[in-house]
Amino acid sequence: AEHQRADGSWSFDLTLAPCEGQCRHSRKPVGDTQTPATAATGMALLAFLGAGYTSEVGPYQDQVSRGLYYLRSVAVETQFGYDWQQGGSMYGHGIALMAMSEALGMTKREDRYDSDLYHYVNYGAQFTSAAQHKSGSWGYTPGSPGDTTISGWQILSLVGARKAGIQVRSDLFWRAKEFLMSVRQRPDYRFGYRSPEAEPTTTAIALVLLMYFGQKPGHTLFDESVD
Repeated sequence: AEHQRADGSWSFDLTLAPCEGQCRHSRKPVGDTQTPATAATGMALLAFLGAGYTSEVGPYQDQVSRGLYYLRSVAVETQFGYDWQQGGSMYGHGIALMAMSEALGMTKREDRYDSDLYHYVNYGAQFTSAAQHKSGSWGYTPGSPGDTTISGWQILSLVGARKAGIQVRSDLFWRAKEFLMSVRQRPDYRFGYRSPEAEPTTTAIALVLLMYFGQKPGHTLFDESVD
């Protein structure tokens, strides 16, 4: 909360935060790769939302409201929907949309919801759908071949949007599952980044996504990977 900037955003580069870089763990840009404020803001908001704090509930209502307002204000309207890449990559878009989707779902009460927030999540999800590569993955730029990590953020943001009542394209999830299976190191349920060369982190992401796709406990090889 103390690192939120005046415009409601956050940055991983703490020299741009209120502490002016005096705190530890600041992340400077590596080369030309700038992590966009949309990603940092989405990540910060997910921490508040995960703790049960929303724009309506808890001691951080102002911080959450300002963060969501920032994401609405920087959304770029395109022919495919709202884009939160902010000159960075689909990481920024996916993390921002996930925060917006979770906020919508947590503040929705039967037929009552923030229509403005619903509008942004709906058109943000449309942009994500249009950005999916034919392999079922998502890459750093819309429509490019992707990997497990970037795809993970897009899928979870769409899962949240769907739970909040947003319609998503019917073939989107099974195509994403096909991509995951293409990077599976068979016969085990271990997964790689862009190939079946398995790693613990990409395996963890893939296992979580498969659970959202309907995978249940009881499959020996799947359970062994979770263990």
